[in-house]
Amino acid sequence: MAGHTYSNGTVLVEKDTIVGVGGADLDIPGRFTVIDVKGLEVYPGFIESNSQLGLIEVDQESSTRDVDEDDAFTPQVKAEDGINVRSELIPVTRCNGITTALVSPGESGLFSGQSAIIDLAGESVAEMLVKSPAFLHLNMGEQARDRGRAKGKFATRMA
Repeated sequence: MAGHTYSNGTVLVEKDTIVGVGGADLDIPGRFTVIDVKGLEVYPGFIESNSQLGLIEVDQESSTRDVDEDDAFTPQVKAEDGINVRSELIPVTRCNGITTALVSPGESGLFSGQSAIIDLAGESVAEMLVKSPAFLHLNMGEQARDRGRAKGKFATRMA
């Protein structure tokens, strides 16, 4: 959250998007409704950068887990296909300030599948979906990472 802090600030929000930020002197167009939040603090929504949110409801109950396919090679698996929009964990996560999540398909196999970026508001996957596929997940395991580090040649990058 780099940038200027306003002790008496104004935030303009239009259709769930921040369209303006400024001090108390920021002009507010007539189409906006003014909500006085004096004495409160306003923060942007946080992003969960790697989760199985919506894919796992109860970790110990296999019928509520839609991750970790049996095959070692499943690049075709898409996280968006398994997201449960009625998961009780989604509104709890939103209440804690996380508004967006990268949902990955698991950690098993060499290629575990394709992740999706979702907003945590919406009543269907189509409403929540920001981008899919977002990334193809490759799991090299600790043994491969250790070999790379030993040779001084180890890098990870997500583009």
